[in-house]
Amino acid sequence: MSYTTISEFFRYPKDTFNIHELQLTYEGPIKHHLLAFESPLVTPYAENNTTYFHWYEPVKRSNLALLVIHGWRSSDRSWHETKIAWHGAKLGFNTVVPCLPYHGRRTPKGAMPGIYFFGSPDEKRSIDAFRQSIMEFMMIADWGESMGWHWGVIGTSLGGILLNTLMGVDPRYKWGVSIVGGAHIHRIVWEGVLGLAVRYYLKKRGLTKKDYLYILDDYAKFLDELDCTGRLPQTRWLWYYVDPLTYARYNSPRKVVLINGLFDPIIPRRVIKEFSQRAHPSAVIWLPAGHFGVIMFAPITIYWMLKFLKYKLSE
Repeated sequence: MSYTTISEFFRYPKDTFNIHELQLTYEGPIKHHLLAFESPLVTPYAENNTTYFHWYEPVKRSNLALLVIHGWRSSDRSWHETKIAWHGAKLGFNTVVPCLPYHGRRTPKGAMPGIYFFGSPDEKRSIDAFRQSIMEFMMIADWGESMGWHWGVIGTSLGGILLNTLMGVDPRYKWGVSIVGGAHIHRIVWEGVLGLAVRYYLKKRGLTKKDYLYILDDYAKFLDELDCTGRLPQTRWLWYYVDPLTYARYNSPRKVVLINGLFDPIIPRRVIKEFSQRAHPSAVIWLPAGHFGVIMFAPITIYWMLKFLKYKLSE
């Protein structure tokens, strides 16, 4: 059987990127920088090959840093992420909010934001978008590391899924809070309502529930082989390589808090239990809400999350 290493799959050229500032504004006492660099993974879409991120700089110099990852078809300027970033900077975090591939100003002409990331029939493009995101987050950590920053991370929905992969492959992100995120992407697609369009396409190609059950069994064998060898086995199911469940036992017990909804039709409760059994998160908090209802708790949860992460990263 052929293998690849985890570091090889997410490898990117170090010390070759140039971050440049596009804009500087002030939001009260907070400096708001818009920065950009060339993505380490080049795609056929020019708009997607530049990485943009916002840096909310606190008034007093600080070595605390926070990566904030937005959700699918959301943006780096959404209300939720902007609130987290601004309040984070007020509490002393260097808060960084990147624009995910195929979202916002990275959306190719004629496409809908986020669809090229997830939701289109092009499986390889979606997997590359996941991989591209992780590589860009690692490069942002390089940049912060040069200033002595200690990283935490908050991710929402798709951002929470990416967070759970990121913390398994880059230990520099010490603490995290995943909001309505999850793992086991195949199960989310086949059992969650967000996967309806993808399931429709797969069924048109002839895939059935029997094929899905085969994939579940095959993925379990893939994880067993990974646990035995510490390397990624070769597989035709490329989603395995970006799934947070694949990396759940790395950086375990995981210093992450999972906040999910008891009635979430998008992220089934079962995937949180599967991920928890492998990653052993610090806490799992179930709120009496659905997927978007959990986000509506933001006025309560944002301040708590930031105070929690500041305490943990300052230990």
